[in-house]
Amino acid sequence: MTIDELARRTRTTTRTLRLYQTKALLPPPRIVGRVGYYTELHVNRLLLIERLQGRGFSLAGIAELFKMWREGKGLDELFGFEAKLVQPWNEEQSEEFTAAEFEARWPDLYHDSELLSHVVEFGVVEKLDGQQYRVVSPVLLAFGQEMVSKGVPIDRILGELEQLREDSRRIAQRFMDMFRTYVLPSMVQGGPMEWLPRLANNASHMRPAVRNMMLSVFMSAMDEEIRGITSSVPPEAALEEEPIPDSEPSQPSDPPPLKSAAG
Repeated sequence: MTIDELARRTRTTTRTLRLYQTKALLPPPRIVGRVGYYTELHVNRLLLIERLQGRGFSLAGIAELFKMWREGKGLDELFGFEAKLVQPWNEEQSEEFTAAEFEARWPDLYHDSELLSHVVEFGVVEKLDGQQYRVVSPVLLAFGQEMVSKGVPIDRILGELEQLREDSRRIAQRFMDMFRTYVLPSMVQGGPMEWLPRLANNASHMRPAVRNMMLSVFMSAMDEEIRGITSSVPPEAALEEEPIPDSEPSQPSDPPPLKSAAG
């Protein structure tokens, strides 16, 4: 990918990318002609820089850490550890569409400006420059459309999704607090090249384990809710039917003929 594509992919600017290169934070691209091409290795490096900055590291401190890593291990192995550490837990990939493609795929959404503005405000869809659209979460968009088609108001759907985000964020914060308190201190010991592989391997192991645990707990909760609904319906209610008459109602018989006076 070119530097412009890398900037869009990582939601940064080309100016920032060039700054990282001058500070030896980002490896040089592969040059073909006059164009530099970047790979997933550069994406991983940028994600790692972002996370280290979020933990309070300065750019100079990050550069020094990268230098230590390079002196202790080969660059390929370093990138391998980086990839394990920064691999997203959410593996869903965003998708980009032209306006025509977006309209063809979601015509109702495209032509409903109010609905589209709600979805953009919620962060499921982004409007890019040049009549481009990015669907940040195809899963959430598909779910929302399904609920709208069944008659659920859009405000209720977005409210539930926002509440789900908040609930998930609180669960993640509690989990990370437990990890920092009980696991991390014993894992991060010695020099960076000692604890980095341990931390990377732990991340690779815990990611699917936590995902499966969360899915299991949620599915069990859904089963309980469904049992609660079905158990609240009296068994005989489902069997009650309108009585069916045994036969057609009889028609009144004609009155007997009158006998004549002469008879």
